[in-house]
Amino acid sequence: LRETYLALGVPGASVAVGVGKMKDAALAIVNDPAGITPGDCSALASEIAGYFDLAAAAVA
Repeated sequence: LRETYLALGVPGASVAVGVGKMKDAALAIVNDPAGITPGDCSALASEIAGYFDLAAAAVA
């Protein structure tokens, strides 16, 4: 992944910032209780955050 962005001329730090913004948006969706049966989604949110953290680390 890192090599692809480097070949395109995109700085890895910029990609990592973008991934962080996608992480924030995804977690906002997961944690939004509107129209969803109440429950504990903390494990799901943690797993999602972990995937985004790995993606950001792969390109930074």
